[in-house]
Amino acid sequence: MLQTINPNKALWEKGDFTRIADTMRESGAALVDRIGISKGLKVLDLGCGAVHVPYPGIAQSTTAMLGGHLDLMIDAVFTAAPHLKDGKIRPIAVPMPTRDPLLPDIPTFEEVGFGGFGHTSWTAMFVPAGTPKPIVDTLNAAIVKIVQSPEFKKRFDGLNIVTSTPEAAQKWISDDFYYWGDIVKRANVKAE
Repeated sequence: MLQTINPNKALWEKGDFTRIADTMRESGAALVDRIGISKGLKVLDLGCGAVHVPYPGIAQSTTAMLGGHLDLMIDAVFTAAPHLKDGKIRPIAVPMPTRDPLLPDIPTFEEVGFGGFGHTSWTAMFVPAGTPKPIVDTLNAAIVKIVQSPEFKKRFDGLNIVTSTPEAAQKWISDDFYYWGDIVKRANVKAE
């Protein structure tokens, strides 16, 4: 995942993430494509606001960013890559625990002073509850074999895909629910 900004907005002329927050405080709320950004800015106590502009998917968000209708956007590195290369959007930080290997010069949120905001996206395969462990282990082994194959790695080069055990995946998912649950509570998010 990657926090990107619209490089055409005067808002970003000051540079780093902390100065961007200062500019947002001076100029008002930024337009963002994910409610997590708008609530996250509140939780981070940056003293700046953000207006969530809902889009049905990343394609529409990207179009809005390229058209100058969004200020901030979180995107996957591989979908943002073409626009990063031509300068149409600019990366400012990765919301992950470590730097992304495809963008080694882009700092993490932790590195720019916003610890506790690190996050990465994940995908998992699920089976019905109560599926016998030998079946789960067999499916997991087959998926790991596919993901680690040269053909798969070549096709999905740059995605930084990591495999795990079913137990590690369950812990990851549980931790993620806690992480987002805490943000929802601290930001006072209400169901709409």
